[in-house]
Amino acid sequence: MPGALVQCGYGGPESSGTELEYGFRPGTVRVKRRCALVSLMIRFAVTAISVAAAAYLVPGIDVGDNAAKAVILTAIILGVINAFIRPVLKLLSLPLILVTMGLFILVVNAICFYGAAWFSRTIFDVRFNFDSIWAILFGAIVISIVSTVLNWVIPDDK
Repeated sequence: MPGALVQCGYGGPESSGTELEYGFRPGTVRVKRRCALVSLMIRFAVTAISVAAAAYLVPGIDVGDNAAKAVILTAIILGVINAFIRPVLKLLSLPLILVTMGLFILVVNAICFYGAAWFSRTIFDVRFNFDSIWAILFGAIVISIVSTVLNWVIPDDK
């Protein structure tokens, strides 16, 4: 939404992280980048679509009757894990990532996916089960591919 006029009444340019210039009308600004909240919502939608695609495409993933609740909760938890725990896992497994020329990142993604499903199953009592470790690995691969494609289609204005 480059160049759109928006009302910024939530703390100004310092808290939103966007580059702003004053618009033509009083109280409006011209946004050159997306606001942080809009960007966060887009990232959540991309993650939710990716988790739904993995649950639909991988035969060993079972989400039960309430699939929407399972996918949404798992996507929220996966977003938090990807933001805070995944960078630590990648740093700790850096030697393995280098030796395998990046293929170990698939294992890190599978661990994060399994952790998100475990949290949603344990804490929120939703059905998000895996038949085998291969279902976890293929689910992580599907999530990575779908997320990459959606991030190409919907670029982040950083």
